[in-house]
Amino acid sequence: MKKPDITKGEWRIGKYRPYNQVVVTQDRARDNDAHPGHRKICSINNNEQQKANAKAISAVPEMIDVLLNIEKDNGSIPDEVWKTRNDALKKAGCKK
Repeated sequence: MKKPDITKGEWRIGKYRPYNQVVVTQDRARDNDAHPGHRKICSINNNEQQKANAKAISAVPEMIDVLLNIEKDNGSIPDEVWKTRNDALKKAGCKK
């Protein structure tokens, strides 16, 4: 499968305003007034569930890379697990 065309760079959580956070990347685009020189991925309100969402979102590039690098050599991965891996990658926008 091929990695989707997501924003390049490491995604991390940054402060936007006292009441919310933003997931940004080190991309040098200047489309984010609160974090000049960083590309905004999404804004998150400042409650506990959404902070947890921000942490999960910031890990997306690494999770996609890990899943793409798993290979099913000699049938060592159960079919159900392999299907779940492929379904998750398709949901993330990966294509064959």
